[in-house]
Amino acid sequence: MEDNIIITSEKLTEFKADIVYWDKYIKNIKDFIKNEEPIKTDIFKLQNEITRVEFYKYKQKIIVEYEFLIKHKFSLSYKNQINQIYNDTNN
Repeated sequence: MEDNIIITSEKLTEFKADIVYWDKYIKNIKDFIKNEEPIKTDIFKLQNEITRVEFYKYKQKIIVEYEFLIKHKFSLSYKNQINQIYNDTNN
């Protein structure tokens, strides 16, 4: 039981670090667009990159939820923690 708690804690920490990293990446792209005023083709490429990263973040959330809730049958409190991590970084 204690091993499951440690593994869960590690997975949640990895998930949070991943989401925070990509959130900062998106923020830097948006700051670049706002401050540097790139040409339209570059803006289009950067917007596609933002969309790709947002999808990746969402996909990671689904994978972690699946792993905790379906595969290992953990409690719904983990789903709340996952949603809180995901939603806090998206604001």
